[in-house]
Order: sequence, then structure tokens, then C-alpha cells
Amino acid sequence: MLGEGATSRQVAPMPDTRYLTWLEGLSEYRPMRGLSAGYRLVEVRDDPSAMMLICQDLRTRNFEGKLGRLGPRFDPDGRLKPRAFHA
Repeated sequence: MLGEGATSRQVAPMPDTRYLTWLEGLSEYRPMRGLSAGYRLVEVRDDPSAMMLICQDLRTRNFEGKLGRLGPRFDPDGRLKPRAFHA
């Protein structure tokens, strides 16, 4: 039961599904996803020159580190730009 003035929680879809085709094309994403079911797209940064998809393992406490972090960038036409993968 919700308290007075509270509204029901709405669940937003995980962004993985929208960008899954792009992510599955990356040689770094597939093995990381295979190693951990918690490896997910956690952030999408979009600006006119490029869109960056930030992936990280949500099951591993990383203390703000970059281990396993993948940040591919795509130009407005969907072409992959140079990327960083922290293994």
C-alpha cells in the first residue's frame, strides 16, 4: 500500500534493448556479457557529434574504477568511432 501522496513506481526499460544490435557488433561486449549476466548498458550520452554507450558490470562492486568499462562512440550515421575498453 502506498502512503498518502505517493504514486506507483514506474519501471523504465533497460536501454540495452534499444542499442543491442550495436552492442552485439562489438568484440568487447559479447565476451563480457557472456561472463556476467549483470554486464549492462548503464548510460547513454548523446550529443550532435557522437553517441556514447557506457557498459559496466552491475554485479561487481568496482569502487568507481574502470575495470570492465566499455564506452563505444557512434557518429550520427551509426558508424563506430575509436573506443576505450578497460580490461
